[in-house]
Amino acid sequence: MEKQMNERKEQYEHLLSQAIAYGKQVVVNAIIFNERREILLLRRAAEREFLPQAWDLPGGHVKQDESLFKALGREIHEETGWILCSIDKLVLSWDWERTTSRGALQRKRQFDFVVSVERRKPYPVYDVREFSGYRWLAESETSLLMENRDSKDTWLYEVVTNAFEWRRANG
Repeated sequence: MEKQMNERKEQYEHLLSQAIAYGKQVVVNAIIFNERREILLLRRAAEREFLPQAWDLPGGHVKQDESLFKALGREIHEETGWILCSIDKLVLSWDWERTTSRGALQRKRQFDFVVSVERRKPYPVYDVREFSGYRWLAESETSLLMENRDSKDTWLYEVVTNAFEWRRANG
């Protein structure tokens, strides 16, 4: 088991190095399941420039000299108050671009992981300047993922659908 964890860690560090070498800003997202096999979503605050009032996964940018694991742990703690225990599965990695309100093009590589966490409280504790609420999403409710998103913006739907498929196959 330890050997497998070390191999995964090396694989993740290689993926991070590759993204940086290609000039990408690296983003990590955490897919957190509860005991009912629902996924945690946070609603982005209305004041956010990017995807205001859309549902999202906990996550954010990887800082310089930060590993994917460390970045996931930091983002999970900042956005939920919970503690990262393990990375269970890399569900998807993909590239995307966005132009900021100032006209700057940002090129990103995103990694979406199923993770296990230690929940210090039964609910996430988040910054109300960033998020306005949370919910646990059942597999039958995936259509909610498109709220306040462009119809072409299907990444969250694809990530969450893949995570539910993985959970069904792996208990």
